[in-house]
Amino acid sequence: GFRACKLEPPGVAILAEGMASCLTVLSHLDFSCNGLGDAGAMALGVALSTGSGARSLTRLNLGWCQIGPTGAGALATALKRAPVLATLNFGENAIGPAGSKFIADMLVRPTCRVTDLNVSHNGIGDDGVCSLSKAVAAEPGPVRPGLRRLDISGPGQGSVTLKGVEKLCDSVRLATCTLEALVVHHLSLKRVGCDILMAAAATNASLKELNVSWNDLVAANSTSITRLVRTHPTLEFVDATFNTGLIESRYSAIQAAAERKADPHL
Repeated sequence: GFRACKLEPPGVAILAEGMASCLTVLSHLDFSCNGLGDAGAMALGVALSTGSGARSLTRLNLGWCQIGPTGAGALATALKRAPVLATLNFGENAIGPAGSKFIADMLVRPTCRVTDLNVSHNGIGDDGVCSLSKAVAAEPGPVRPGLRRLDISGPGQGSVTLKGVEKLCDSVRLATCTLEALVVHHLSLKRVGCDILMAAAATNASLKELNVSWNDLVAANSTSITRLVRTHPTLEFVDATFNTGLIESRYSAIQAAAERKADPHL
């Protein structure tokens, strides 16, 4: 990989051009922690689109690369030609709502095999969450397995309000939703948003992991969280840490419920 190699757009362009001929045999590609920017992302997109391009690529890490919506759009277009891509990390960039829509449009394609998506800290706002919710709701098919893990955490997510939370929850409730892990820490869910999410999660038959840490939750939220932990048939782990409103006794109740579920003899 090329993680933290101090790459900037001119260097990325040269490297991408040289890589174009060998991309067909690469399964993992890591450009994280480099200054690609939109120009570098576009150059990488060209390389991925050249010839057979990214036909063997299963994992692409572009976290912390200063990529904006234009770069995200170029890469999303190129990755439509990555038939076995399963893991895509766009965390800690600046793709915004427009970039989220480009990625969501790629995810809903019947040939898309991406199961693990990280778009945390990208300023996607309500519009971005609504776009990605369509991918969460999209029905799996013969080739498309559907999203298994989604990370849309903040606080660098712009203004995500109850509108975005409710849209996401509408998708989580659907029978077509295949999510097994949902990470939404630092989204300022607060009391109402958390209760809406817990109610949606309760109807989801595939969820195994839920992270709602750092969300300004209050003591009253422990009731809906504890109920979810106790009754959900597949849920294995809920992280509700770093919510100052959940006093220690309340969080202990959530932990105890999880432990009793794991070992009924406790």
